Amino acid sequence: MIFSLDYTATPGLLPCQALANKKEPGEKTATAPANDKSPAGTAAISDSMGSLGPTPPSRSIEAYIGYDRNLPVQKVAGTISRYRNGFDHVLTTVHDVRGQEHNYTLDIQGFQFVSPEEFSHDAHDYTDQEHIKSIVYTQTQDLLKNITGARESTAILTLPLKTVRRDPLCVCDARSVNEKDLVNQRVYLPKDADSSFKDVSRGASFESVGVKPNPEHEWYYCSEMRPDEALLIKIHDSAAGQARDGVSGIVASGVPHTSLQIPGTEDVEARESIELRCLVFWD
Repeated sequence: MIFSLDYTATPGLLPCQALANKKEPGEKTATAPANDKSPAGTAAISDSMGSLGPTPPSRSIEAYIGYDRNLPVQKVAGTISRYRNGFDHVLTTVHDVRGQEHNYTLDIQGFQFVSPEEFSHDAHDYTDQEHIKSIVYTQTQDLLKNITGARESTAILTLPLKTVRRDPLCVCDARSVNEKDLVNQRVYLPKDADSSFKDVSRGASFESVGVKPNPEHEWYYCSEMRPDEALLIKIHDSAAGQARDGVSGIVASGVPHTSLQIPGTEDVEARESIELRCLVFWD
C-alpha cells in the first residue's frame, strides 16, 4: 500500500465555488451568483452506475455547485487559465447524511463515512512524521483492507482535525454520474514551479477527470463532522462495473468531490483536515 499525506486548511476562496444556505419548509430558493470569476471544483470520477439506492435524507441544503465551463483535454496546474475559463454555478440539493452514514458504502455509492469504532484518529499528532508513518499509516492500511477487499484501488481518506462548521466536503453518488459527463484531462505540472508545486514538479503530468453539469447528479455531505470521524472517497477501483458478489448492482468507481461554501459561515474557523491518498494493491 502506498500513501501520500496532504494537509488542508481551507482558505477564504475555495477550490470550488458552492454557495449554499439551509433550506426551511416554504423558504424560497436563493438566486444564482451574479459573477463567475471564483474557482469551481473539478472532480476525480469515473463510470455511470445505474439506478440510485437509499432514499435521500430529509435534511438538505440548496447549494450552487461550481462546474468548470470549459474542460480542455490538456492544462497546466497552478496557472491563471483556470480562472479565465469561467464557471457554471448549478443550483443543487445537497443531502445531509448525518444519522444515516451507514447507508453509504464504497462499493455502492463510491464513498463511505467512517465511524470512530472503525477508525479513531482524533488523538494523533499530525506534526510527527514518524508517528504518522508507524501508527496512522498502519491504521489506514487495516481500514482499507477491511473495506475494499483483495483488489486494486485508489482512495482518499479525509480526516477532520476539528469539528467542521465551514467548507464541508461533499461527494456525488457514483451511480448518478453518466460516462458522458466525464472528460479525461492531462494535467502538466509547471517546470518552473512556485511553492505549491516545488516538491513534486519536474514538468511531469498526470491524468485527471473533469465533470460536466448534469441535473441527475446526487450530492451528499455530513454536517459537523468531528475529529473522531473520517470520510473515505474512492478514486479508482479495478472491479468497477463488475457485479457485486451475492447482491444486485455493480461496483462503483470513483466519485466527484468538492467543498461547500455556506453563507453565514464566512467568519467561522475554516475547515482543517488531513488527506491520506492511498494506492492499494493486493494479489
